[in-house]
Amino acid sequence: MRYIKPFNESVEQKIEDQCEAHLAYLIDEGYEVNYKETLQPIQQRDLIIEIKLASEVTSPVSYNYKHFTWNNVKDRIIPLVTQLNKEYDIEVDISDGSFKDCPVDWVISDGPARWFAPNSIRWIRIIIKRYKKGAKL
Repeated sequence: MRYIKPFNESVEQKIEDQCEAHLAYLIDEGYEVNYKETLQPIQQRDLIIEIKLASEVTSPVSYNYKHFTWNNVKDRIIPLVTQLNKEYDIEVDISDGSFKDCPVDWVISDGPARWFAPNSIRWIRIIIKRYKKGAKL
């Protein structure tokens, strides 16, 4: 029994595999993809996928991130968000210095291309809720 993975670990691995398949080219181009869990002590924790441009500055402060343009990443982000949205309840946050909670349909329809100035995005976060569409994981 000790070798059996909990159910959530296999779900997280599936999500990470999907991200690696969609974001491999971005990683090759110098972007970082990090996986974290929210800090919710009582509820089930959500999985966060954070995409940012790698920087030589090793500071956790957000204004030290390199900025990038939506057009440089949209061909990888939109298919990933579309696929994840079919299976999970997700949220997308995009930061250009201020916090922007972006509707998923708006991201899929390329809304950020009309909203964010070139080289203004600091990071993109895709928050995957622990609930599948219509059912608890």
